[in-house]
Order: sequence, then structure tokens, then C-alpha cells
Amino acid sequence: MPGQIEDIYAQLEIRETHYEASFSESPDPSAPFQFKLCRKQTTLGDVIVDQFWMPIPSLYGQRGRRAVNHQPIVDFYWAVCGDRDTQDDSLVRESYLLAKILPHARSNGSRKVFVDSFQSVRDARQQQVRRWTKELNERLRSCRTEEYDDLAFQRATADLIGPPLYSEEVQHRYASLTGELFGEARDALWESGTDAIDSILQSWKTILERYGRRGGHPIEKQVIDILSYECRAALHRCYSTVWSILLPALRIKYDMSDESYVFHQLWHFDRCQESIERDDAYFHLFHGQIFGLHPACGPLLQTECGTELFAEWLVAGTLQSYRRVLRAIAVAVNYYGEQYDVAKLLRKKDGVIKSFGDMVEVEEREFDQASGHRIEKDLEE
Repeated sequence: MPGQIEDIYAQLEIRETHYEASFSESPDPSAPFQFKLCRKQTTLGDVIVDQFWMPIPSLYGQRGRRAVNHQPIVDFYWAVCGDRDTQDDSLVRESYLLAKILPHARSNGSRKVFVDSFQSVRDARQQQVRRWTKELNERLRSCRTEEYDDLAFQRATADLIGPPLYSEEVQHRYASLTGELFGEARDALWESGTDAIDSILQSWKTILERYGRRGGHPIEKQVIDILSYECRAALHRCYSTVWSILLPALRIKYDMSDESYVFHQLWHFDRCQESIERDDAYFHLFHGQIFGLHPACGPLLQTECGTELFAEWLVAGTLQSYRRVLRAIAVAVNYYGEQYDVAKLLRKKDGVIKSFGDMVEVEEREFDQASGHRIEKDLEE
């Protein structure tokens, strides 16, 4: 039924000549790679999108939370890299190792690099939430025909919510600490597998004990924050790989429309390409983030103007309509950045966060209540 959320379990296997997918209403304990999904019909303007996503609490596994999708995502990524003969690539190995230690990274620290914290609205009245939605919608209306190409969008969002520029001292310390962290783990990964993971995890815990949990060491703390963010970005690369294989299977299984398929390609992929400025660098449209996982993007789909712009792009498929969607996302990111700053000020004042959230925050709250976790406000002082 429209608007009703349905739980689905996807099982992926790597065959000799292809990837095989199956789907069920309940988990299969024998599946080598299994992912919990949610599904519902979402209306974007005049377009109905058959929307699939992975619940946010199932992904990151931080703060001691159980994340059912984290390990399958990372392990499937590594298996796919083996199937494609790319496991000897240093970036692939680093991505795998960083994603593996993500549950032990500093979630708040990573947000000093790139702001992606979910704001709590549990104390806000629905009237206030509607006002925030109205404000965002008005901003979108005021620039409805404006456009951003990929480069303009990437630069605009970097200016709004990070990452910041770091001093040469921080960059040099980053180089030395990453050498200490990875050490021989990248080479050992090829030979010993899990031993390399244990090694890098122990190195990470040593760095945290030495610098992250003691007074002083401001430079090292910044480096730890950078690495914590890179852990999240690494998981997003793994996540994107999973969706690149999962999405075509979903399209066939659920007779997904062209509009729904294109929406998911934008919503769940880390849009990345080789940089034209440097041979050894990559251009990430959203700085290693995933639109569908960032809290700035959910509220956009609650606005009338935002859904209209998405519908126009999904139907027309023109470069102009795509660039208008990018401009709208940038506006939503700007609005989110403002609310994030306001939330920090309010929390300092009275200990209560009052800011704009979306349906994913509700998922996290329900997950915490169901599992007995204390709900934690994920913001830095």
C-alpha cells in the first residue's frame, strides 16, 4: 500500500560469470551476504517512486549499536573487488580496512570534518516542523530555475558543511599517523586476511588511547577526526558497490519503473569519477557522502517544490532538470547547515536540541527504544 513500509531481505551471491540475487520476507541464516531493506511508495510531484533503502541504524555500528548491514556491506565489497581483481589496489585495501574499523571510530569527531549529524526533533511540535518545511520550501521557490553543474554543486556544498582546510602541520601528522595505522596491514591483508584487520584495529585503539582520550594533542585529535570521517566515507564506497549490483536485481524483481531506477542511481551511489586536475585523485560529487544517507536530503523530499523538481528531472531527464535538482539539494544542505549551527547553540544553552530532522531520525529513535539503547544526541559541543 502507498506510504506503508515493508521489510525485505536481499541475498547476493558471486557466481563464476554473474552476480545472483534473491529476496525474501524473512532473513535467511545460510545466505553468505544478506542485507535488510525497507520499501515503500513515495510520491514526488506527479511521479510515484518505488523506494528502497537500508535503515540508517543498520549501517554504521557506532556507539555500541547493532548494525546488521555493516559487516555484509564491507565483506561483499571486498569479495567483489576479489572477483574484479582489484584487491591489490592500495585504495581498495584502505577502503576495506577503514570501513572495517568504522564501529570503533569517533562518530562525533568525524562530523567536525563533514557535517552529517541527525538532529533530534522529539521535543519539537509538529507545527514547528511544518514551519521548517515551509521555510525550506520558500527558499526552493525563490531559486527554482537556478542550476548547478557538478563542479559548482561540489564546491558550494564544501563551503557550507565541510570539509575544512587543514594546516601543513596537520597534513604532515596525518601522513605519519596513517603510516602508523596502516603499517604493514595493507600487505598483510593479502596474505593473512583477518589477522590484518586485527592488527589495524589494535593500532587504531592504541592511537585513540594515546591521543584521543587524553588532554592536549590538538593536532593528533584533528587527524583522528579526519580518519574517523574517512572510515564513514570508506563505508559509503562499499555501500555504493553493493547498490550497483543490488539495484538492477531490484529493478527486475519488482518491475521498477525507469523513474524509480534513475532516482535510486542518484540517491544511493557515491557519484565519483577521475579528477581532471590530478591523475591520482578522484572527484566525488558529494565529498564521499551518499544523498540518501545524509540528513540534509530527507527534508527536501518533504517540500512541494523539492518533489516537483525531482519529478521534472525524472520525467524529462534533461541536463537542465538535473542541474536544478543539484541546486535544490545545495539549498537544502545550506538550510541544514544553518539548523545544525542553531542546534549546537541551543544545546549549549539548555541541553535540549531543537532542530529539523527527517524520517531517518525517527528510525534511529525507534531502533534505540526497541533495543534498549539510551537515545544519544549525536552533536558536538
